[in-house]
Amino acid sequence: YKTTYNKYRSIDVPVLIGYELGNGKFHANFNAGLMINAYSWQKGEVLDTSYNPVNITTGKTNSPYQFKTNIGVGFMAGMSVYYKLNDKLHLLAEPYFRYNLTPMSKEKFTLKQKYNTAGLRVGVRLDLQ
Repeated sequence: YKTTYNKYRSIDVPVLIGYELGNGKFHANFNAGLMINAYSWQKGEVLDTSYNPVNITTGKTNSPYQFKTNIGVGFMAGMSVYYKLNDKLHLLAEPYFRYNLTPMSKEKFTLKQKYNTAGLRVGVRLDLQ
């Protein structure tokens, strides 16, 4: 037995458009658009077809199990709900979903691994005006 904690990281550029509506206390914001992956990197290990650990750390090996360093374009959509505390401060909750168009695994690898993300952001929004 061997325990490995894999880490998958990426830098993305969002190109989103949104629409906000609301009354005095409650506001909703709908947004959707493209997420353009600038760079992705990984650290860890996976099992090969013989159940042996194979390093997938970016730049450390030429293993066919390694992932791409750029996964291209994906779609993202979300809806924010704001509750106004005062003129500048809001509580917010934002469920979102991201769908990647291309797999993270390299083209020559037969197993195609696509990662999609669903999440919930919660926090405080500060208006600077």
